[in-house]
Amino acid sequence: MEIERKLNKNRRGFTLIELAVSMTILALAVGGGLKVASRNIEANRIQLTNDRLEYIMQTIEKYALEFNQIPCPADGSLAPNHTDFGIGGGTGAGTCTSENFTDVITPTTNLVTGAIPINNLGINPKYMFDGWNKKFTYVVDEDLTDTAGFAGADDGGIQIQDENDISLINSGAITTAAVLVISHGKNGHGAYRVKGAPVVRATQGANAGTHEEDNAHITNPATTYDSIFRLTPYRTQGDVFDDILDYRLKWQLN
Repeated sequence: MEIERKLNKNRRGFTLIELAVSMTILALAVGGGLKVASRNIEANRIQLTNDRLEYIMQTIEKYALEFNQIPCPADGSLAPNHTDFGIGGGTGAGTCTSENFTDVITPTTNLVTGAIPINNLGINPKYMFDGWNKKFTYVVDEDLTDTAGFAGADDGGIQIQDENDISLINSGAITTAAVLVISHGKNGHGAYRVKGAPVVRATQGANAGTHEEDNAHITNPATTYDSIFRLTPYRTQGDVFDDILDYRLKWQLN
């Protein structure tokens, strides 16, 4: 009996305190693991977005070299099953049927915007979307979608600035870009979803929100903006500005 009592004593269960400590340690371990996994997923999405941006730009360069023009944007509001999905809207003679900035930008410009014209570029439909499965925004100077305009002196009217309003384009006398592609980041403000519905933009306020709206104003034609777009290092504005941009100057397409 004495031996049995000792064995039972040695086999006693956890006390409530020990159980609570164990559960706390387990919760911390799981929580830390989830945070690491979340950071890894986000990093992978950023890398995927950058990889796709680079590939898109390479195909635009090849298109420009072959056809001496840049394709018009596709309609971002169309779903993948639509017959015109990914087809640049325009005549190919300097007239695009994509959204035009003329009525919403001061001063008036020839900028047009939409989704990636994957059909014209001959690339996989996946390149319509960034790492968060939102459509890239494609911006181009309409004059450069015509062979005559592309061969002329027009360098494009896209202004790219940083968060301090300093131009990021300084190539001799050239201060504007010919083509711009934007990922609207994790929050997607300014992007179209897969089926074509726009992501509603929140009013961010302060400087960060203003900069994000500079890239997203194309979905709000009731407001007048300028033709400036922002390229700001990822997550430098309190996790509000999360856009990722890439662009090309006209001489880079010749």
